[in-house]
Amino acid sequence: PWLDMDGAFFTIACKEGSSELWHLDFVDDGRLYALLFCVGPPGGWVGGDLDLAQLYARIPLGQGTLVAFLARNLVHRATAVTSG
Repeated sequence: PWLDMDGAFFTIACKEGSSELWHLDFVDDGRLYALLFCVGPPGGWVGGDLDLAQLYARIPLGQGTLVAFLARNLVHRATAVTSG
């Protein structure tokens, strides 16, 4: 469903495992950046990295990590969290 919060920020919760498939966020405005900010205890999990297909990049996500990317334009996925 379309979520128009008419503001700068909103949050979406995803079902576990739902972001492990390569995808684009088609409903996002192509001019806006998606921001990922990771919170949790230090060393709180293993896995859950961000993969960006066109950039051949894997970005490790840990406590305090902030990533901005164009989620509508870059094919991406999260790797499985294997512990934590």
